[in-house]
Amino acid sequence: MKARIIFFQAIVFVLVGCAPVSYTQPRVYAPPSVDYFQRGGKYINEENYNLAIRDYTEAISRNQNKAAAYGNRGYAYLSKGEYDLAIRDLTEAIRLDPKYAAAYCNRGFYYLVRGEYNKSEADWRKAADLASDTKLKAGFLENISIVYLKQGKWKTALSHTDSVNALRDDLAWNWLFRAIAAHQMGDHASASSAYGKWSTLRKANDVQELAKYLPKSLHVYLNELPTTIVATRKVPTLVSWRAPGKTRILAVGVGDFKDTAIPKIDYAESDARGFASLIRSSGIPEKNISHLTNKDACRNDITDALIKLKMATTESSETAIFYFSGHGAPIVKNGKIVDAALVPYNARENSLEYTEIKISTLREMLSDTRGNWIVILDACFSGREGRSLMAKNIKGICVVPKDFTVAPKSTMNNWWITATSVDNFANDFPKEKSGLFTWYFLKALNGEKSVDANEDGLISVKEAFNWTKKEVCAVSAKSLGRLQVPELIGQEDTILTIPR
Repeated sequence: MKARIIFFQAIVFVLVGCAPVSYTQPRVYAPPSVDYFQRGGKYINEENYNLAIRDYTEAISRNQNKAAAYGNRGYAYLSKGEYDLAIRDLTEAIRLDPKYAAAYCNRGFYYLVRGEYNKSEADWRKAADLASDTKLKAGFLENISIVYLKQGKWKTALSHTDSVNALRDDLAWNWLFRAIAAHQMGDHASASSAYGKWSTLRKANDVQELAKYLPKSLHVYLNELPTTIVATRKVPTLVSWRAPGKTRILAVGVGDFKDTAIPKIDYAESDARGFASLIRSSGIPEKNISHLTNKDACRNDITDALIKLKMATTESSETAIFYFSGHGAPIVKNGKIVDAALVPYNARENSLEYTEIKISTLREMLSDTRGNWIVILDACFSGREGRSLMAKNIKGICVVPKDFTVAPKSTMNNWWITATSVDNFANDFPKEKSGLFTWYFLKALNGEKSVDANEDGLISVKEAFNWTKKEVCAVSAKSLGRLQVPELIGQEDTILTIPR
């Protein structure tokens, strides 16, 4: 986290070369002082956080501006990513000086990166209430839009940017937040106008700073206003995740490809974002959620993320979920399908076998894992149309062996869910701008009526799947004209969500 420091005592700036900056990042409040306290501020301005921490520690021991020293040391820890130490110091600074607005602001960023959005918003509002002037008040309030954007609350974010602009209309971040919210709501004219203001007002390192706080799904807005809506589809959340702190997610959506010969998939990217959004809203911490889409979902990106997910899941009580939306592909030898694969962004149609991610490789990777694993694949492996791709060098009709499945033979503590059987289709659902399977599976996880078959107040993997399968089969046959039959392979069952 790059330091942006505001030193103020009334309106006096005390460090040579330190000028006022945008109030949209974590900041340091440093009244004029001498020796260790003042030198600590100099080191922070130079982003030398270790030396700053050393000097602020000495300043605290000498009782030099103790509240501000704790606050600034907390800021240094926050900048280094040492969050446990940061929250300790920032909270102590507030205890010593309950009117310390900058400490509330910085603690708000701590809560933001921890995914505790209600606390983050509360601290920023408290900072605004304590602000000494309207400009500071607007700067503190501006940050709250990040919370709304992370949660997909576009209308709330848009209204909030209006409130900030009423106080101060020259904050670059606020105009970007307004552009994103308006664009997501389909108001392209307002989005374009706001984005123009952002482009004019933004500073050189604003993009770098914002990339730390905005979800990856919105990073595209940092450099351009997209022609289509690309961010997370908001799903109202009616459930809580059973064990949020012990669940980790990797959601991947690939609908666009470097090789333009590979057909695009309209909703793969938004499916992955929708899945991540529901997971996030159900209580799983932001730090436990990863998602990759399109250019960020190359072969190595996906496999590296899976390895990290595997390494992070170390206890039998933990759950790891891998969700993929995109093309599947059969691997064919002598006219028979012998394996299947997921198609990453950098796959090549004329050499799929060497540029895709083989399901057999995925099975092997997960064969010795600890904890519970749930693999969800909204893809098709038949090589037909839709969410499936056949290598360019394969000719004629391929035979699907009766015993062929993408899931491993042994599925203890593993659940493999595929959007379709090997020999039929994975349909898109244009009505809802989603993959058909993903649309209904998210509704199931979200506590749709009658999903909880045994009425015990809990939604399990098998309950969610059984309800989804019933809906997908019915809609695909009656409305889309192409039967789609999802499959689940896994022993026993496990609880996922709890209706609120």
